[in-house]
Amino acid sequence: MKPLAVAVVALHSGMAAEISRAKSAAIAALNDSDRLVLRCYENAVKTPDEWIYCRKALRHTVSIASAGTVPDLPERPAYLANT
Repeated sequence: MKPLAVAVVALHSGMAAEISRAKSAAIAALNDSDRLVLRCYENAVKTPDEWIYCRKALRHTVSIASAGTVPDLPERPAYLANT
């Protein structure tokens, strides 16, 4: 393999690993956010809008990571005090 081809393969492999890590982190954060939804449900509290937006952003992050883009993860809002 020519040096440029080797460099391109290495760059692609590194980017693929970074995309995979970002996708895994988004999936883990989405799974973790299920806890808040259940806590709200059990306490008859409406899921806060910031959590709804965060969960939508996490799903979007997973989908763009699947398309080969390195996404940024949204910040996790604070848990509600009464849940």
